[in-house]
Amino acid sequence: MTPLLRMMLVLFLTGSAAGAVNHVQTLEEARQQARDLDEPILIEVGVKGCGSCRRFERAVVSDSCIQRALSGLVLLTVDIAHGEGKQIQRDFQPRIFPTFLLVDANLDLIDRWFGFIDADAWIEVARDARSDLDPLTRKRELYERTPTRARAAALGRDAFLAGEPKPAVAYFRAAQALDPEHAHRYTFPIFFAMQDAMDRFTAEQLTAAADAVLANEHRRLMDVIRVAQSMVRLAKVLEQPKLMLPYIDRAIAESKGSGRWLVLKARQKLLKVRADALQGSG
Repeated sequence: MTPLLRMMLVLFLTGSAAGAVNHVQTLEEARQQARDLDEPILIEVGVKGCGSCRRFERAVVSDSCIQRALSGLVLLTVDIAHGEGKQIQRDFQPRIFPTFLLVDANLDLIDRWFGFIDADAWIEVARDARSDLDPLTRKRELYERTPTRARAAALGRDAFLAGEPKPAVAYFRAAQALDPEHAHRYTFPIFFAMQDAMDRFTAEQLTAAADAVLANEHRRLMDVIRVAQSMVRLAKVLEQPKLMLPYIDRAIAESKGSGRWLVLKARQKLLKVRADALQGSG
């Protein structure tokens, strides 16, 4: 079998026929395609050793739901240490990887978000971002006159990645108030923005935000696990080990029976932290 036939067979078996995702190789090619097709560009910004980056890149090839979510976008993948990734690093200052930049052909920023742990969660955010294709500068102007959930959410994501957790929380809470039916989408982003800057929020605020995630009937398993991991950090900072135990117990209970490697790895660590905490208190 020739190398070309072998590659075509792999693409067929993984369900990712050529053309399913418009994945280009250079920034100039992305900008030209964006102009020709009148489509936005999605830049995945990664770094060496980023496990979530690799998971996303595998999903682009193998996950039909991700492929559908990428339809109508020009996808470009860069590494901040190489080639055009260095320019992207200078221009957009990503601080968490992967960071996803939704931009137009002029490279004006439309939205940005980070991470790839759960495909469904990623797709939800991507759809949210694509619901309003105005540049962020325009969104800010319009939000002052006509606030909407989509604008508030986009400004919240941008504020968080700009290292501004308090404005991010305020925007996410505004998104909840503007669209109560979809308020559940922002309980975890509120908590995550808070835990990223624990010194700027009180323990009571962090605990209330964590409890809101656990009370959310639409919560995802990885959200529960990440809440537990963050509360472990908070408990260590406050030197109050008992504070983390209810969150660890919840994560352990809800992750029982999961076969996902990422979940199993996190669960094992939480079990050890719990055992050490109980041994220390005994």
